[in-house]
Amino acid sequence: SQDFEDARDIFLDGYLSDYFDQATKDEKFLIGKNKIYEFLARKVDDIVDVVFSAYGPYTMYDQFLEDPNIWAYRTRKQAKDWLRVYLEDPPDSQEAPIAILKRILQNGNDGVISLQASGGGFGYNKLYGYNELFQDGLEIPISYDELVEFALYDTSGTFSDSILYVLQSPTFGISDNSFGSLDFRQFWAMEGEDIGNKLITAFNILKDMFKQENLGNLHDKEFKIRFIREGGGGVNSKPYSTDFLFHPNNPTQLHNAIANMLTYLLIYPDSFVDVKIGITSQHFIFADLFSLHTIEYVKATTYTSTNVGGILMWDQVIEGLTRDKYDTYMSEFAGIFDHTDQHHFLAFDSSFGDTLRILENLFKTKIDRGIQLRDPRR
Repeated sequence: SQDFEDARDIFLDGYLSDYFDQATKDEKFLIGKNKIYEFLARKVDDIVDVVFSAYGPYTMYDQFLEDPNIWAYRTRKQAKDWLRVYLEDPPDSQEAPIAILKRILQNGNDGVISLQASGGGFGYNKLYGYNELFQDGLEIPISYDELVEFALYDTSGTFSDSILYVLQSPTFGISDNSFGSLDFRQFWAMEGEDIGNKLITAFNILKDMFKQENLGNLHDKEFKIRFIREGGGGVNSKPYSTDFLFHPNNPTQLHNAIANMLTYLLIYPDSFVDVKIGITSQHFIFADLFSLHTIEYVKATTYTSTNVGGILMWDQVIEGLTRDKYDTYMSEFAGIFDHTDQHHFLAFDSSFGDTLRILENLFKTKIDRGIQLRDPRR
């Protein structure tokens, strides 16, 4: 409509940015990027469904043939994580998602966001490059009409100005926060109650897994959390942070272990944890933020030198451990978090120390005053 085109032109020309104070700019920046992410994440779901459902067993990618459900979950998750990183730490490129969306609105032409990785170099290009779909390029088509409908008539009817505000901001080469910043304190003020409740729910499920009824004589053994990542080729055993050692029969150690585990999973897109007994190949928990996983999931990989070996303890009927119990915990854990909860928090403009202190305070207040979060970057 002409009304939308007039409003679009005002926002895209940047006329309104001077009328907002910094707090309002920051709020619009955060809300707008979240809504754009949700829009693109829905598009990812549609595209991945086509690749894995329409083709079925005849998918064009050999990598996906043996375990298509695992690879569909993994590809969907990584595409959404990639978009999150691109939105919150955009590359200096005209092909960044915000730049493409802005160009679609300005020119009135349809466009495509392409997620493509070769596996070489560094960063996400290297991380995702071993997924055959990303090697070809996962293309997300965006029509002008659907983008207009989204920007003008979002589902709540209240976020259009925030969406357009983000789209009128500089898309690359910006070195200040004149158009808005991503601040964790503001994020927590808006989302902290919901995220906090989810963290505590997940905490209690994980804590229950370590009870003596399950572990029996293993309750006093030394366990280890390995902080690893999941790349385009599957779960990679290369550690991303220093291992965390603890004994389940020591409440303070156990509480610290679980709090640090959940913090790592929340803060890092594509994070993954492997909880095992000491230096053995007996694994107790495999998890990302969204699910607990089986040994079959972990072994569905094209990595060779960094793949995870060994057994899942729940499969061996050790003490009180059974696969049925693990499946029950998997069911309870699934769906607590979704992709709107996970951000690229390292790219936020606020101090990372502040981020850890806010999360630590949550666990201290709700769980145990003795909990201390360590910096997962070390």
